[in-house]
Amino acid sequence: DVRGSCRRKRRAMEIEVSVISAKGLRNADDGWLSGTSDPYCICKVSGLLSYSNRTKFKTQCLQNTLNPVWNRTSILELDSQKLLEFEVWDEDACSADDFLGKATFHSKRLVSDEVFEGDLKLTGALAQGSIRVRIKVLKAYNYGLMSTFCCCRS
Repeated sequence: DVRGSCRRKRRAMEIEVSVISAKGLRNADDGWLSGTSDPYCICKVSGLLSYSNRTKFKTQCLQNTLNPVWNRTSILELDSQKLLEFEVWDEDACSADDFLGKATFHSKRLVSDEVFEGDLKLTGALAQGSIRVRIKVLKAYNYGLMSTFCCCRS
């Protein structure tokens, strides 16, 4: 029954996410003329089919550093069943960007009126180092499972 499923509630949050820095990144630009990695980070809500500025953002790319300081903050919307993913990449001008690692943060770790700040270990093939993030819940609310699909509004 569609109406019954609309009565089941899920929790969502508006959160402030800061990608502060990373340390100990792998040098993906290891040629003798190429310097060190040029890292950037993409933060996104996992498992979505499409993204907007409320579910994904990117830091600027910093040149020749294995310990970047980005201090990039954005406001995102996050379902309580989803993960936040932090992917770190090395920007390359003449080839595909190199994957440096990924960290995840489950929304269940968030508590209203508290701020999480800490280092998340990067994982993945050849990954090394960690990323420092700060996540703050700005607003939490409940919503019906089907409410965004307009099929059961009365």
